[in-house]
Amino acid sequence: MLSMMKPISPIYINVKGQLLDLSIPQVMGILNVTPDSFYAGSRMQTEEDIAARARQIIEIGRAHV
Repeated sequence: MLSMMKPISPIYINVKGQLLDLSIPQVMGILNVTPDSFYAGSRMQTEEDIAARARQIIEIGRAHV
């Protein structure tokens, strides 16, 4: 069955001058900084909290924040 599958052609988008290949699965971490968040526990209030959460998202292997 796998031999019948066609490889996916690269599909790129330009993200601030860097090409992102969408034919490869990407995992994104969401960094919530808005005061009207639907989930209060995920809100980051200070610059220090925001930077710490961004580092954590990257450390656990997310490709994008």
